Amino acid sequence: AQLVDKLGDDATVTSRVDATHDAASNLIDSLSNIISADMSSLENRRQEKLIAAAERSIGALCTVKKSLIQGVPATSTVERYPSRECR
Repeated sequence: AQLVDKLGDDATVTSRVDATHDAASNLIDSLSNIISADMSSLENRRQEKLIAAAERSIGALCTVKKSLIQGVPATSTVERYPSRECR
């Protein structure tokens, strides 16, 4: 939201998630979210300030990031569709 506020409602912003995977342990070692925005309408100094402010906001407010850093437990459940009876 901060990027759109500063760049305008028609701003082009994309988000990409990259992961590194350890095949031996079959675990994801790290996740990296890359947010790209067209900031060509801003001077370099304003671009740098906006990037720094956005990164601070993400660190403080992003529920997913804070949960992952905390080590949120993950569960999996397999269930049948309620409309089907087991015969």
